[in-house]
Amino acid sequence: MNTFVICDKTESFFPSISTVPPAVTLFPGENRTAVCEATAGKPPAQISWTPEGYCKTKNESHSNGTVTVRSTCQWDHKKVHAVLCSVTHSTGNRILSIQLNQGVISPLHSLLTILYVKLSLLGIILLIMGFVFFQKRNYYRK
Repeated sequence: MNTFVICDKTESFFPSISTVPPAVTLFPGENRTAVCEATAGKPPAQISWTPEGYCKTKNESHSNGTVTVRSTCQWDHKKVHAVLCSVTHSTGNRILSIQLNQGVISPLHSLLTILYVKLSLLGIILLIMGFVFFQKRNYYRK
């Protein structure tokens, strides 16, 4: 007589992955902010900033057991030009840096540019009018 044992338990033949390194990104935000993100890490990564600022960190859990950590930080002090995002994880640490307000032009610089363009156009118009005036004057002298 043969006996068979039927088991309702389903097991995976693949070993479970206990740690997953996160993908780390750092990008500029608006109004002197930066965003650092550690995507799909297991366990969740820890994010810190240098220099410290006003920061908000959110964790988003995924169905595969990984977690995305997103930290948005703002600096009010105008002397802070560059910041570091430090991501600490059991698979390794990463440090990324970014310049605050890249490509932002000061209002004074914008006004000077507009003034320069307007004065250049006025000069060109006056040059053309002077050329036309002297052409007419020379035409009537003949």
